Amino acid sequence: MKKKWLLTIVFVLGLHWVINGALTYAQNPIKTLTLLYSNNINGEIEPCPTWDQRNRFGGLARRGAWVKEVRESGKGVLVLDAGDLLFKKYFNPIQPNEHKIVIEKAHLIIESFDLMGYDAVGVGDDDLSLGKEFLLEISKKANFPFLSSNLFDEGTGKLLFQPSLI
Repeated sequence: MKKKWLLTIVFVLGLHWVINGALTYAQNPIKTLTLLYSNNINGEIEPCPTWDQRNRFGGLARRGAWVKEVRESGKGVLVLDAGDLLFKKYFNPIQPNEHKIVIEKAHLIIESFDLMGYDAVGVGDDDLSLGKEFLLEISKKANFPFLSSNLFDEGTGKLLFQPSLI
């Protein structure tokens, strides 16, 4: 008799936990987050040239199509870039005769990232290739924040960009 009583109590408690867990899940389902991450684009907007034209990788148009496809999957999507987005400086500074074309490319990249719905972009050292003022100006045209926790205005000591985003 004691075994049946104990078994009944365990069954009722177990049933309570199962029902309570199901109700909790129904009220607060587990959410899915898909993170799309890029970095070191270095001002490149075209696909990578390869020996096989059918298998060309990269480029802003392909990236945009892919981001759109992932967003349409219905999952929560966060799209981020870690920086070195706008220019390909490496060890050689941008020459004065190249300024116009690299500025046009930088604007195209920002517009493309807006269309793709990027959520935030980190600032890399190459992004400062045309100076702080250019980077501040182009960041104001973006519909996403530029993030940096270590770039300060020399005169005021204030951060140039917001350090984080939640």
